[in-house]
Amino acid sequence: EEVSPAGIPYSRLFTKLFDTTLKYPVYGTGLDYSSAIISDSNPTSETILDITNNTQGTVAATVDGSTATGFTFKTVVTSLVTYAKGYKDGNGDQLYLVNDEVGVVTATADGAAPTGFTFTTYQLGTADNLPEITEIIVTGLPPASSYFTFESFDSGSPQSFYMWFKIDGTGTDPAPGGTGILVDLNSTDDVTYAAQKIANACWGVQISEVTCNAASTLSGGEFFEFTATGNDYYVWYTKDGTGTDPAPSGRVGLEVALVSSDTAADVADKSRIAINSFSYAVPDMRRYFVRGWDSGATGAESSFRFPQSGIFGFSGNNMGTWQLSANLSHRHTIVGYEDPQSTAVITSAVRVQPPIQEDAVTNYDGNTEARSVNVHVKFIIKY
Repeated sequence: EEVSPAGIPYSRLFTKLFDTTLKYPVYGTGLDYSSAIISDSNPTSETILDITNNTQGTVAATVDGSTATGFTFKTVVTSLVTYAKGYKDGNGDQLYLVNDEVGVVTATADGAAPTGFTFTTYQLGTADNLPEITEIIVTGLPPASSYFTFESFDSGSPQSFYMWFKIDGTGTDPAPGGTGILVDLNSTDDVTYAAQKIANACWGVQISEVTCNAASTLSGGEFFEFTATGNDYYVWYTKDGTGTDPAPSGRVGLEVALVSSDTAADVADKSRIAINSFSYAVPDMRRYFVRGWDSGATGAESSFRFPQSGIFGFSGNNMGTWQLSANLSHRHTIVGYEDPQSTAVITSAVRVQPPIQEDAVTNYDGNTEARSVNVHVKFIIKY
């Protein structure tokens, strides 16, 4: 067993960081690995396992092994570079598209073949210090071949993208111009899970879908293969304690123990746990302000909170989540003045008045509090 320089087994920390409800490490599985996700909010999708890479990069498709499981495999998103990230806010239908770099961009908007989503600029990008942030509300599954457009920056140069959709493999690329990101959704996806896939697709990472079968159809030693940015892996099965490790060359094995009575949903769930238990990340709180966690908080304190892993993990009002910055909504008074170039005076339309005073909104992301980007921590007293 691997141990730290202090001689402490890493498995001890894993037991503290692995959430048995989420079935995922609180701070993610690490940048050079993958995340296994199941739509727990939608029973019709409980047999479908999504394997999502945590980092951009071209990798091989997820496929069945030479001793085949008989599972069904589909690529939902193929990796590409987007210069942006997507964050899901809690267990709902909204996500946030965040540019990697500061700069003024064309607003994210629905396409000529509309998705029906709602798009709102949460933070307006500026040339000096702010990246554009857009809130996207997934109001329902998008029609096949529909799309939306967005811009992001690469080294100060704006790049145009469009995200378009297939449903159950059906749809045609609308090709409106720019780089296309195809997301192949299922007609059984609910809006919560569709929003999660769309958020992950904003990162430009590869997403693979595995539809599992019941254990009664499997034999010990069967396996499938997936590739993360850092390594190649295979997931193999024993059934009722029998089965030989197939040990395909050059791959790291993840064993899943099944019993004959396991349903397809059980097989998917056990596979998820095996994949998510192989690697875990520790929190990186450099550059963050810390905010004491209140489990019962509502409103501004609990909103816009995202998983530290980026791809998946705790979101919403949970320990370890990070929060977007905000300005307290306020106004500044503008007083009438004389233009030194034209000698024009701001007055009423009727006659000369005393100096005009007008309240003007001075921030795009006005909120009920002022805050910096922060991460939730739980304070304890040790004595």
